[in-house]
Amino acid sequence: GFEEVTSDNLDVDGEFMWGVQSGKPQVITLPVAVSGFNGGKAYKFLGENADNEFVFEEISSVDAGVPFLFVAEADLENGEAAFYLENAIGDEMPEYTTVAQDQNGMQGVFDGVSVNAGCGVFWGGSFMITTINSADYLRNVGANSGYFNGKQPKGVTAEGDYKINVYGTVDSINQIVAGD
Repeated sequence: GFEEVTSDNLDVDGEFMWGVQSGKPQVITLPVAVSGFNGGKAYKFLGENADNEFVFEEISSVDAGVPFLFVAEADLENGEAAFYLENAIGDEMPEYTTVAQDQNGMQGVFDGVSVNAGCGVFWGGSFMITTINSADYLRNVGANSGYFNGKQPKGVTAEGDYKINVYGTVDSINQIVAGD
């Protein structure tokens, strides 16, 4: 028979816990809309400036399927941040999608993928650009994550709220090698 599945990650107020790397940036893509973040800051990707930096703007909510950069606080308990489901209380169902989106060249993924050379990825909180010689573990992007696909707007002049020095060129054309 079937057994009821309960979740320790979701409470009655629509708050759910998400495992993050304390003090480090990571791309997160969720199938649900999020209306708030606790335990760090969330950012949308604006593009690349003239100084070869990726520029991000802080956000307080994100639509379902849209990737965002999350920078967790350095002193998080249990390595978990709290996210809040949009429309979790009331008669409306939370927004949900099965399609991960591209947000200014930050490509969300729901299933793990392997990317080609020239993509930007985070590994252990550090930003790297994949090469043809990159080890598989560096090219593998985990589920509910994302990567930078080289389609970012260039010459962004906005100051932004968070920046990453890219130290190279993110310019992949054929990003996906294969899904897991």
